[in-house]
Amino acid sequence: MLIAAGAMAADFFLWRLEDGRLQRVVDAGALSAGRALGEGRTNISDLKKIVEAEAAVMNYGTAQGVTFSVNLEGLDTVNVDGFKPTQTYFSKIFGSTMPQMRAEASVGIGLDGTPLCVLALEDQPVEKFGVRVHNDGYIIAPQCRVHSNSSQVTPNPAIEEGSIYIRNGEITTASTCAVGGVTLSPNGWTKALPEPHAGCPKADDPLGHVPNPKPSEYGVCLPDPKLLGWWPGFKQIPAGNYCDGLTITNGVEARLKGGTFFIGGTGLTVGGGAKLEGVEGNQTTAIIVYAGDVTLDNGSDLIISAHKTGKYAGIALWRTHDTPCTKPVSLAGGVDFKFDGALYFPNCHVEISNAAEVLTIEDFTLIVGRSVQVWGGAKVTINANKPYGQPICVPAGAGGVGLKRRKSSA
Repeated sequence: MLIAAGAMAADFFLWRLEDGRLQRVVDAGALSAGRALGEGRTNISDLKKIVEAEAAVMNYGTAQGVTFSVNLEGLDTVNVDGFKPTQTYFSKIFGSTMPQMRAEASVGIGLDGTPLCVLALEDQPVEKFGVRVHNDGYIIAPQCRVHSNSSQVTPNPAIEEGSIYIRNGEITTASTCAVGGVTLSPNGWTKALPEPHAGCPKADDPLGHVPNPKPSEYGVCLPDPKLLGWWPGFKQIPAGNYCDGLTITNGVEARLKGGTFFIGGTGLTVGGGAKLEGVEGNQTTAIIVYAGDVTLDNGSDLIISAHKTGKYAGIALWRTHDTPCTKPVSLAGGVDFKFDGALYFPNCHVEISNAAEVLTIEDFTLIVGRSVQVWGGAKVTINANKPYGQPICVPAGAGGVGLKRRKSSA
C-alpha cells in the first residue's frame, strides 16, 4: 500500500507540472487569438490555427499530443480550451489511471470591439462628470477606449458638465464613450480625437468578478517603515501585511522585494521625493490597499509590474471594494508613475493632477475609478514607448490582451 501511495504521489507531482505548462500554453494561445479578434478576424478555424501556432512555438502543441478547441461569445470574447492525455509513469503498475488534463482561458476585447483602458464606474450624476480632463490635462490612449458610466446629461453643453467633460485638455483614443452627455467646452482650447460618443451603453466592471481578499490572507502585521526612523537611502521592503499603513517619504529609495502587499491603517503614501520600485529582474508585485487612502505625490517615482499568474494576475494597485474611500486616490505633484497592470479603485474617485505623469507600456491596461479626473498639466499615456517593466496579462473585459484564467481541470 505504501509503495502504491508513493507511486500515486509521484505521478500527481508530475501531473501538476504538466498541468501548469498546459495552462501557460492556453493562456498564450488565447492572447494571440484575442489580438486577432481585435483586428476583426472572426473565423474560428483561423483563430484555432493561431492558437496551435503559438503552442508550437512553446514546444507544447499537437506534436506533444495537445489538442485545442476555440469558440466565440458574440464578437468580443474568444474562449480557448486545451486538452492533453494524462500519462502515468509509476501508478499504472498498480492499475491506476489519471484523467485527461484540461486548461481554459478567455480573452475579451471590450465593448464595441475597442479595448477598454479607462473606466469611470459612477452611474449616477453624483459628481456630474465621470471623466473630466481640463486645465492642460491629457489622456493619450490611441489604441483603446475611455468610457464613462455617468448618466449626467447636458441640456446646455456649452456651460454644463456632461458625463465626459473636456476643457483646456486633450483626450486622444481609439474611441471615447459616455452613457450620459458629452461636454467639449468652447471656453479655451479643447482636443478630442475621435469625437466622443454620447448615449453609449453602460460598461461592466471588468474586474468585478475578483473577490476581495480575506483577512486570513493578510498574515502577521509588519511595521510601517515610517515608524522605523529611516534616513534617506536605499531600502528593501518585503511583501506582507502592513496593517498600520505603508509610508515611503523623505527621499527614501525603496525596492519592493516582489510578492503581494496588503496595506491597511492609513493606507499607501509615497511622497517627498521618494522612489519605490517593484520590477527588478523578473519579480512582480500586487499592492492591495484594504483600508485608508492612496496618495502618491510630491515628486515621487514609482514603477510597478503586476503578477502574471495567480489570483491577482494583472492587478498592480487595488483599493478594495469592501470599505469606502475617505478621499480621492491622488496622483499629484510631479509624481512619475510607470505601471504594467490595472490600477483598480472601484469605490474611489481618482485625481491625477499637478504635472503628474502616468505611463504604461501595455496597449490595453486599466485605470478604473468611480470617476477619473486629469488636470493641472498631468498626463496619462497608455501604450507609452518606455523601456521598463515587462508585458503582463490584463483581466478579460479590458482589452485585446485581456486574459481571464479559468481554473484548469482534469
